Amino acid sequence: PVTIYEYSSLTCPHCRAFDLETLPKLKKDYIDNGKVRLVYRDFPLDAVALAGAMLARCAGNQRYFGMIEALFRSQKAIARSDAPLDELKRIGRFGGMAAKDVTSCLKNEKLMEGIQSQAKAASKKYKINSTPTFVIEGAVVRGNPDYGYLKDILNKALAAKK
Repeated sequence: PVTIYEYSSLTCPHCRAFDLETLPKLKKDYIDNGKVRLVYRDFPLDAVALAGAMLARCAGNQRYFGMIEALFRSQKAIARSDAPLDELKRIGRFGGMAAKDVTSCLKNEKLMEGIQSQAKAASKKYKINSTPTFVIEGAVVRGNPDYGYLKDILNKALAAKK
């Protein structure tokens, strides 16, 4: 399949729009039938996005994408909060994590450094400095592309694979 690498920040409104509006169409038309594989990569633009990325990772493989979606759906509440980390902790607990596990997760320096290292490597390799950014078969697409534009890119990439 064609591979899309999505570099995303959980506090980015354009990333939220992609996740909630475009991704369901992409999933239905390309991912569910095996034509396209989407690889989500954390590219946190601030401390709150980094904490959210850590929380999603700590939720485990079975709950990871559900946690990402919950964090995007709660993005506005998190942004308006006077205590965004408390809001993240609430979401983690709502997502099935024990309070002590959420606290432990957010103190995990090895996890934090891993996420930051991956983002730094992507920034260097693909010159990423904003989100969302997509890498589709080596081509870099910046911003939240219109679904029609994304379909054109994917259809060309699929045709080139045949």
